[in-house]
Amino acid sequence: ALILPWLSLQSYYSSSFIPVSLGLQNKSEFYLDKIALYEDYQNLDRILPPNAALLIDGIRINSVYSSRPVYLNLVDVPPDKSLFLLRANSRTELYKRDVLRETLLDYEIGEKVYANPNAVTQVYRVPGKTNGRKNLEVFAMTRKE
Repeated sequence: ALILPWLSLQSYYSSSFIPVSLGLQNKSEFYLDKIALYEDYQNLDRILPPNAALLIDGIRINSVYSSRPVYLNLVDVPPDKSLFLLRANSRTELYKRDVLRETLLDYEIGEKVYANPNAVTQVYRVPGKTNGRKNLEVFAMTRKE
């Protein structure tokens, strides 16, 4: 009898997974709704070169579904990679991380290659809770000469 409240809460939480588990919902639709940045990763895969790497600025992400390597610090990026800066909410200054700010002196932020003003950046798996969204932009980066 003591397990019934826990069981009912687990049933409520897992209810959003039932349609895809039974094949009633397409996996791609499920991923779009339940995985942050999934649609953006798919779009970036089509437009970025094969040797591209993403440098993240000012946003926490899950990089598991990215088809390109994701870096949080410029010093970790291999020199043979084409670098692209992924930013959220169009800030005019880069996120205030000392290492990032110092090492970016060697790079220029170039043209915008991708934008999604309504990117899903935070996913809640609680039924009925709305996902968090932000303006996402990706810029090409070039080494200064």
